[in-house]
Amino acid sequence: MLQLQVFSGQPTPADEILTNLLEGVSSHSIRESWEKALNRRSTDPRGAITAARALLEATLKWIIEQRGGSVTDKNNELFNRAIGALGLDLKGKPLEKTIQGLNAIIWSVGDMRNRHGDAHGAASGDNSPTKNEAGFCVNLASAAALYLLEEFESSDCLCSKAEG
Repeated sequence: MLQLQVFSGQPTPADEILTNLLEGVSSHSIRESWEKALNRRSTDPRGAITAARALLEATLKWIIEQRGGSVTDKNNELFNRAIGALGLDLKGKPLEKTIQGLNAIIWSVGDMRNRHGDAHGAASGDNSPTKNEAGFCVNLASAAALYLLEEFESSDCLCSKAEG
């Protein structure tokens, strides 16, 4: 029988990749949210879920701001503006459904934060999220943030080449 509980909440290979990538990102908010998510993943599931959502929101806002756009508090519009700022042409391409799935992931992490994070007071009958659920939210958020930041970096390189 597998002993997966031993690994629950433990670092993943993506943790180091994202940590290294974030060293070059000028947003303190993104780096701070990531550190909080990592540090709370196995000891404070509610806090980890809240930090995971903050990582996603900060990443989307940073991308928009870096491209000269204006941010919004409307979640769906925020995602669409970030994807637009990345210049991703998705219509009819295989990646289109995956990006729609990415939007669903971002929404679902937000829903977990609203229901189980520490941003809102919990009702007396609410069950606390497990460290497995927190780890899942952190891992989803980190994979999404990593993809978005890699696309930003890639498109930034393309923009620099076109200007030069």
